[in-house]
Amino acid sequence: MEAEKLASFKTNNQVVILVKEEKNRKMLKSILESNCFQVEFTNEPQKVVQIINRVNASIFLHDWDSIDYDQNVSMHQRISKIDELPPLCTIVYAAKITPSMLALSVDTKIDRIITKTNLKINLVEEIKMTRSGVTEVDSLREKIREIHNKNDSYSQNEINELVVETFERYPHDPIVKLEFGNLCYRRNNFKRAENLSLELININRNNVRAMNLLSRIYMKQKNYDKSLAILKNANILSPKNLDRLILLGDICYEKGDTNEARSYYKEACAEYSDNKEAISSYAEFEIKENNFDVAIELFKKSMSEEEAAGLLNNAGVQAVRLGQYEDALKFYKLAYESLKTNKHIPQILFNLGLAYLRQKMHEEALRHFKMAAAEKPDFRKANAHVRNLEKYLNKQKSA
Repeated sequence: MEAEKLASFKTNNQVVILVKEEKNRKMLKSILESNCFQVEFTNEPQKVVQIINRVNASIFLHDWDSIDYDQNVSMHQRISKIDELPPLCTIVYAAKITPSMLALSVDTKIDRIITKTNLKINLVEEIKMTRSGVTEVDSLREKIREIHNKNDSYSQNEINELVVETFERYPHDPIVKLEFGNLCYRRNNFKRAENLSLELININRNNVRAMNLLSRIYMKQKNYDKSLAILKNANILSPKNLDRLILLGDICYEKGDTNEARSYYKEACAEYSDNKEAISSYAEFEIKENNFDVAIELFKKSMSEEEAAGLLNNAGVQAVRLGQYEDALKFYKLAYESLKTNKHIPQILFNLGLAYLRQKMHEEALRHFKMAAAEKPDFRKANAHVRNLEKYLNKQKSA
């Protein structure tokens, strides 16, 4: 968080509160407004993000006992995947703090969990303490999150250098240590990554993100049983995490359990029906299983035409590799039909030509190579295939 944003965040007193009971609303309103906070209430978890954005809130206060467990988990897991929110301090209060709540706080953007007893006595102090804890290290943490957000303003090398620099300055910060562990994993230094993740788990046995890292390490080493056991434990502590559900699917698939893999991919899609990563992971799995119709429906229902065209084209390439030329044609045709712009049309037409060529449908192949060359006159490969096929077909006719 830049200095200016940090100062603004610490002086913004707009609070959004998710709470149902009227008596609790009155109590919170009285405490907060007497301390110069502006309060906005809701009892609908699905409207929280909309309200936070509308009022530009800097504080989200959530009564855990207002909604059921599944709604609580889904809401916080979804909020953690939204990058467009303003800088936000999230405080959860409950009658009793459980290990699952603590694990969820590691997984998501929950900054603090307090008891209802403490809420009545020290609510304003808890807010001040949580906000005062936002320091320069949070600025570095925010930049590190670019790794996960895949922001094009940073190259991977810049991000890696930032992680190393941050770890040198704050080696004991758990988020920084975890990101350095992830960097070690990406650089194939699995032993260092394993040691760092185990250190984090020893300090906090509810650190489910460190469990994710440890599970990836064991998966890479093909120790699938150990990897799966760790990740299933993390999923019990903090369910409905998108990254974890996809990783569980990946491990089960590598282990050879396609039914269990499918169940995790489907769960990820059901929980995050508008998330492209969830959808593409499930669709790619079905492509590997030769269930092309399922993959096509997933692509068509959930993505923009251009995105769907790109993924369908990739699916066609995969089908060709598998020798499924009829399915490849189906994918390429759908990819071509999905596009309104001509950005990918030459390549898709060329791929269609290749698929026809592999099926010895030479005239259709020639027609599509010509179409590709017409769209992109300097398309060397397409032009070469046109010349070669014309020669071949002329010889066939004269024979």
